[in-house]
Amino acid sequence: MRRMSYDCGTNMKLKESWRHWTADQARSFLRTGPEGKHHLSRQTVVRLLRGMSSVLDVGCGTGVMFELIRDRRLQLDYLGIDVTEKFLEVARNTYPKRSTSLSANVAL
Repeated sequence: MRRMSYDCGTNMKLKESWRHWTADQARSFLRTGPEGKHHLSRQTVVRLLRGMSSVLDVGCGTGVMFELIRDRRLQLDYLGIDVTEKFLEVARNTYPKRSTSLSANVAL
């Protein structure tokens, strides 16, 4: 698999090109690199979820936060929403048992 370089803070070209990524490119996005699973902000959110009963993950992308929640064995009702169907497709394929909890169109 080709390694991708991410500059999520300043590279507008990257921010606009993700709509055209392959499933493999989308799958690896935010799982590694500077904004990956081990980023302090993600770890902090997971700690703050302890004791909660549910979470609405707006902008869930490919399911990185769901993966962290699952890995920590937190018992939460999870709903992830995102506008990017490609990312949701990756999440649904990665977590088929949770596919009903991942949606592109949710009216709040």
